[in-house]
Amino acid sequence: NPGFCSIYIEKDVYLNKYPGIVIKTEIASLFHKIKEEIEDIYRDYKDKTMDVTIDKNFEDNRYYFLREVNINSLLFMPLCQDGNMYGLLIVGDRKESSFDDNISFYEAIISQLNIAVKNTQIYNKIENMARKDGLTGINNRTYFNVLYADALDETIHNDKNISVALLDIDFFKNVNDTYGHLMGDEVIKAIALIIEDISQEYGGFVCRYGGEEFVIVLPGMNAETSLPIMENIHDTIKTSIIEYDGISIQVDVSIGLSSYPELCKEPLELLKRADWSMYYSKDHGRGCITVDNDKVIE
Repeated sequence: NPGFCSIYIEKDVYLNKYPGIVIKTEIASLFHKIKEEIEDIYRDYKDKTMDVTIDKNFEDNRYYFLREVNINSLLFMPLCQDGNMYGLLIVGDRKESSFDDNISFYEAIISQLNIAVKNTQIYNKIENMARKDGLTGINNRTYFNVLYADALDETIHNDKNISVALLDIDFFKNVNDTYGHLMGDEVIKAIALIIEDISQEYGGFVCRYGGEEFVIVLPGMNAETSLPIMENIHDTIKTSIIEYDGISIQVDVSIGLSSYPELCKEPLELLKRADWSMYYSKDHGRGCITVDNDKVIE
């Protein structure tokens, strides 16, 4: 058996949000050290070469820690698709000539890895098409219903908080009528990107709920903690400049926010209360945030 075997795969190769790292070794001191170094090793390797490399000299001081545990030869094999490198297999052995005669064994491993990654990409692409809104790339309403049901179930069973906000683009029909539907699409995509980026920072998820309407869910958040997030989203949207075909515009939104169990005692009514709060915003000047209260009615 080799002294160690490790695989590094870049993030976003198969919808993985973080780099994929697998390390196998019986040398206890190696695991954490390889994990610390492998991303930098990969970056350097990708910049310099994409060829299979057998290293017996360890001229790079980066590998001093391997000498300390008597690793005397290294094998680097890139993972590539369509001429683009997306990962790296690194194997280390105590024998200096360990890889001179068995490259074909590792080539077979690389081939199987490439097939597995490709199949995962195809599967994830199909899954993604079923779950994501075609225009914005955020969750569609069908998949949102699944996520939301799971989030509510966890909230109830673990006695946690959860906040829900609905957001609607103000005077969106005027955007379409004045600048055309392609500009309208750009507005929707821009807002979707803003709400997803900010919500994900706080462990939330979003969906396109209707034409120009969006839902934001913040598990574990009460009204006090979620309101500043909504204010950040609102400020970011209304100060953003959206451009298309030489035209630049700005838009505003109306937001309604509710929270269980603080503001809404019945979890199955939470989405409805957020919707009523949003329409309260629209009926009282637009371009504002309404937090669920006794004045909010259907």
